[in-house]
Formats: sequence, structure tokens, C-alpha cells
Amino acid sequence: MSTPLQGSLLDGFGDTEFGSLRDIRRATLDRGAWVDLLPGWLSGADALFDRLIECVPWKAERRPMYDRVVAVPRLLKFYEEHEPLPDPALADARTALSEHYQHELGEPFRTAGLCYQMSASAPGSSPVVKADVGGLPRARACFRWDAPAVRCIAATH
Repeated sequence: MSTPLQGSLLDGFGDTEFGSLRDIRRATLDRGAWVDLLPGWLSGADALFDRLIECVPWKAERRPMYDRVVAVPRLLKFYEEHEPLPDPALADARTALSEHYQHELGEPFRTAGLCYQMSASAPGSSPVVKADVGGLPRARACFRWDAPAVRCIAATH
């Protein structure tokens, strides 16, 4: 699949690596919810993006909406708990997030979902791949890159 990606000007080189989660910034929300943000957690994001676009068996879905069934405007792939992830970097991310949040959540992240969306909002805009690491009823970690920014976000409610 050929994808026009506006890669990062500052992070398009080198191996795919995840940095320390030590400097996460937390925003506290209502009712005990919170969102953690760590820009730049992933380096070598462009290479990982290219690998995922090529190796993930993306699936289109249709869903009921009001009185008709419509196409979901993105391609999806969900990975069950014991299903191997398509790239070792995603397994590394899940492990790092599980270790970081173990004391707070009491259990590891178990599943992963990928979403591939071409933005229709602007001509020539970059595609987005979002990786969700979930499997907990109250928590979800997400990292996404829509060039040039890469973020690590985690939230619980």
C-alpha cells in the first residue's frame, strides 16, 4: 500500500525506540479520570509507520448508523490478548506501558487495536495510524503519529 506521509523533520532517522516514561505530564480530569501526555516518546516513528502500513492485515468495516449501514472511514485491525503483534516495537510499547502503569492499574495491558485513517479534511493531509493498548475495563493507552508529532497518551475513568 503506497501512502503519502509527511514525515517528521526531526525524527525520521534511526531505529524505532521508545524513550523513558519518567517525564509524562498528567492532566487530572473529573471523577478520578486523568490523561497522561509524553511528546516524543517514540523515535524512528516514520520507519515504524511504513512497516505497519505494509504488514498489518487492515480490514474495512461497515456499521449501522441511524437508518442505514455505512462504511467506517478507516481501516482497522484488533489483536486479541495472545495474538502476536505485527511489529516487535508494538510489543515493546505494550510492555513499557504495562510496567509503567502496573502500580496504578494492578494489571498489564493485554490487547491492541490499530486504526489507519486517511484524513479527508484537507487535500494532501497525512494519514494517521493509532495504536491502542487496552483490555482493561477502566484504562487505555494510546500512541499516535500524525506527522510530525508523536505522543503517548494514557487515560482511565
